[in-house]
Amino acid sequence: VVGILAENSTTDLLAILATVKLGAVAGMLNYNQHGHVIDHSMSLLGAKVLLRDPRCTQAWETMSPESRPEHVLDFDELEAAAEGRPDTDPGVTDDLPASTTAFYVFTSGTTGLPKASLMSHNRWMANYSGIGGLAVRLRPSDTLYVPLPMYHNNALSVSLGAVLAGG
Repeated sequence: VVGILAENSTTDLLAILATVKLGAVAGMLNYNQHGHVIDHSMSLLGAKVLLRDPRCTQAWETMSPESRPEHVLDFDELEAAAEGRPDTDPGVTDDLPASTTAFYVFTSGTTGLPKASLMSHNRWMANYSGIGGLAVRLRPSDTLYVPLPMYHNNALSVSLGAVLAGG
């Protein structure tokens, strides 16, 4: 599991897509959570890695050191680590079953602490092709503005899926 604590950006999108392409689970963290709430979310994820947008400083600083995984990369470190790496698909992408978990998307926590819901590759691809490809039908020349944060299910599955399906 890779925790992703980020505001919407190109790096955020690429980190999300790279995580799931590699067969890891993208744990979509709400950067508006602080203190014991974000610690709770981190404990549910059990992330081995956290990718951190420097703009999410407030959430990061309120997270207890015990809840942080051993490996934390901010976006600048992530980009530096990617420098010079091959752009070919790793072997794992050939055999990734559709039933594999792709995302943990958290509930809002309005009835208590947030809960992590699972989204498999199969479910994401169904949203991607069904809603994105058949219902929204974006063209490559279209622009889709997404005001929702990518940790929100509709932004992740409907909007990102529509953009990817539209080419």
